[in-house]
Amino acid sequence: MAGRRAAALVLLAGLAGVTQAGVIAVGSLQSCVNDGTNAAISLECQEKIVVTINIEDSSLYQTEELSFSVSCVNSTTGSCPCGCDYTKDPGCSCRNLEQDIRVSLQKTPVYASYPLTAHRAPFNGAPFEDAREVGKCEAGEYAQFPSCGWAKDPNTQADIPFSQGFCCTCSSYSSATDLKRKAIQCGGLLGWGNTQSAHCLRFSPDWWHAGFRIGEFALKFRINLNVTTVTPPPASGSPPVSGSPPGAPAASPPPPGSGSSGNSSSRTEILSLTPSLPSQRDASKRVSARLVGDLIGYQQEAQLDSKWLMIPFGAGVSQIAYQDYLPFRRDEWMIVDANQVSVDGTECNKIGTSYAAFRNAQGPNVCRSPQGACLANQLRDLYIADQQRMNRGETPLYLIGRYGGGPQNGEQVDFDPNNGQLSLNLPVPGMRTSIVSLSVAADDVKFVVNNSPANITRAQVCTYGGTKCGGFEAMTTQGYLYVDVRNTGYLAASYIISVTECTSGVMPVVAQHASIDAQSTATLVFQLRMETDQGTNSSCTVTVTDSLGGVASTQGFNFYTNATKYDKPPDESELDPEKPPPGGPTTDWCQLVCPNILDLKCSALKGCFGRLSKGIAAIVGPLTALLALVFAYRTGYLQLLFRALSAVLFTSRPAATKESKDSQGSKAGGKKSKSKRRQARSTSEGEEEEDGTQ
Repeated sequence: MAGRRAAALVLLAGLAGVTQAGVIAVGSLQSCVNDGTNAAISLECQEKIVVTINIEDSSLYQTEELSFSVSCVNSTTGSCPCGCDYTKDPGCSCRNLEQDIRVSLQKTPVYASYPLTAHRAPFNGAPFEDAREVGKCEAGEYAQFPSCGWAKDPNTQADIPFSQGFCCTCSSYSSATDLKRKAIQCGGLLGWGNTQSAHCLRFSPDWWHAGFRIGEFALKFRINLNVTTVTPPPASGSPPVSGSPPGAPAASPPPPGSGSSGNSSSRTEILSLTPSLPSQRDASKRVSARLVGDLIGYQQEAQLDSKWLMIPFGAGVSQIAYQDYLPFRRDEWMIVDANQVSVDGTECNKIGTSYAAFRNAQGPNVCRSPQGACLANQLRDLYIADQQRMNRGETPLYLIGRYGGGPQNGEQVDFDPNNGQLSLNLPVPGMRTSIVSLSVAADDVKFVVNNSPANITRAQVCTYGGTKCGGFEAMTTQGYLYVDVRNTGYLAASYIISVTECTSGVMPVVAQHASIDAQSTATLVFQLRMETDQGTNSSCTVTVTDSLGGVASTQGFNFYTNATKYDKPPDESELDPEKPPPGGPTTDWCQLVCPNILDLKCSALKGCFGRLSKGIAAIVGPLTALLALVFAYRTGYLQLLFRALSAVLFTSRPAATKESKDSQGSKAGGKKSKSKRRQARSTSEGEEEEDGTQ
């Protein structure tokens, strides 16, 4: 018995070196349990075989199997055959038997499961500005009937603050291009006019989204151990072994997953291991399994914590049950950064922009801003931009297809109706290996591996979504290599598909694992990236390795890469001050190019018609006033005007008192006498001069 066990373990160790199933370690030991039910030490020992194996993800078929042989049960010595004869010794509980315990493993695809925290209010993905001309605009804080109306809180029916929008007015000093929010012609020939417009925030009814904060991920997968116990029928005259199922063993183990052969019967039990339930034991207590852990993969999971998941439901703002929209439109789910979302709606140009931002956050020049300002970077804008990228064969930036989501992801979301917990599940790229330890009460173990031939039927490089095939643009995008592998044999088997022997400039590609059923085809997708931005013609080789490490198939493929197209950076030297801005002439630009307001020719040539009207008014106004004065002078109206002004300005004062009159009269008389004396003196002096002359 010892020699046969040693030979089996040596065979198993030899297989471990060449198979993908990955037997890491195997050994036989005495497994003892110290029962703490009672105070007295109770040590029970049993000989067991311990096998540590690794299993790759997406091992959907039973391609490997461990077959354990059990020669006896309930042996008091821990070895077989039994040391006593139960037919002669009533106290003998040992039974000799030939029994097989076959264990095959299957592993589901591995997903990164991100918990989701729902935001109470939905997000509208396409808010828009409704601008209209009105005779008199009302948008006051306490206006009873504002021009935009009041939006109502759906729960309380109260007015929502700041939902009344805002008003814009054309004054007599506004130019024709001052008001950009609405096509209102401000100002006439002389700058006359006083038009108003109301600007209201509205929400598209077809673009409502439920928003969820994304938490830190945990791995989600399941390893199923199919434990099949095969026992022979009891020998003639021998009672069946207590606790052993009926049936007979196969002379040699059949291929994994093929069931028992001959007249054997079996009983199968499934043990499931998950990261949440890492340990299990079968009903007979002979097989124990434990999930030890996972080996880190060559590619990391997407780090999405603190981002937002936006799920469309497009049915207004009413509360909708998750199950009503989670199964649909899964290719339209979007993942955005937290800094792109305004939770309280007070920030412009973010997802969630609401009434407060639209009315208050646009600054003092709100009416000079283009219509729709404050409403950029919305979900509709991101969705349209991603659609354009995909049409060009580029990977989207926000749509969930970037991370492997979409209709093809049947495990995209988990919903627990009991607690309402939601989780987003995205496939983990590359290979993810789990370590499982099996402890079986058995004598020997065999490791059976399915090996089957395979062929590569397609190896083609395309852009994202298969928009076009043959190549892709270097550096800015990545190529997607589609490889079809067909299992041409008659047993399900596992394979390793690798991309090697690439020409210079192609970055290394991580290999993938595939479990393929008999006479079936599996499609694998590899991402190809370049280290250069130049146009090249490249080639690589796809190799399929079978479960024994042999090369099952190889195929070379060629692809091209176009040189990266870079956008030109902004150059100030290209800015021409003589050319109007893209939005048309502005007041500031017109003042810059036509500083003299009387230069009517410049204003007309530059399209500054508001400045032209002001210049005409500056010239015509003074001329008109001068002509009016000349006309009034010639017709006598000017004299009448002066008389009227004199009558108003020089009206006689009221009569003074008698005393004041007398005082004023004496002063006047004194002034007159002094004047007469000065006149007489000057006369006499003149006569004397005349006499002297003579």
